[in-house]
Amino acid sequence: MKSTSQWAATLALALGTAACGSNGSFTAPTAEMSGSFALSGRVVEATGPHPSANGPGDQFDRPSPGTRVEVSGEAYVRSTFTDSDGRYVIDGLTAGWFRISVQKPGYQTASTEIELLNAQQMDFRLSEIDRTRTRPAREY
Repeated sequence: MKSTSQWAATLALALGTAACGSNGSFTAPTAEMSGSFALSGRVVEATGPHPSANGPGDQFDRPSPGTRVEVSGEAYVRSTFTDSDGRYVIDGLTAGWFRISVQKPGYQTASTEIELLNAQQMDFRLSEIDRTRTRPAREY
C-alpha cells in the first residue's frame, strides 16, 4: 500500500506530465484554454470632424470616462464603466454571440453584435445628441 507521500508524488508527476509540452516545458493555463475571454477597448467622445483614416482616439476625440459598456448574451448580461482614459475590460465571457451597448447621457447610444471566439478589442466613438432640433409645439 502506498503512503501519503507516495500518492502525492504520483499525483505531482501526473499533473506535471499533463501540463508540460512535448519538450518538457511548462505551459500555464490561459483564459483562452479555459474557454473564458475578455472584451476590452476604448470609448471616445467626438469633438469635431473625424478623419476616417485615424479611427477612434484621434486628435478630434477625447476619452469618455464613466461611460457604461454592457455585453448581453443568451446566458447573461455583464457591464462595466470606462476609466478616466475611456478604457474598459469585461472578463469572464464565453464564446458566442453578444450585443454590445455603449451608453452615456447626452450621447447617442452605440451598439453592435459580435461573435466572440477569443479575447477581442472593440473601440467606440460616441456622438452628442443633436439638441438644436426642436419638436413642433402641440396645439390643444
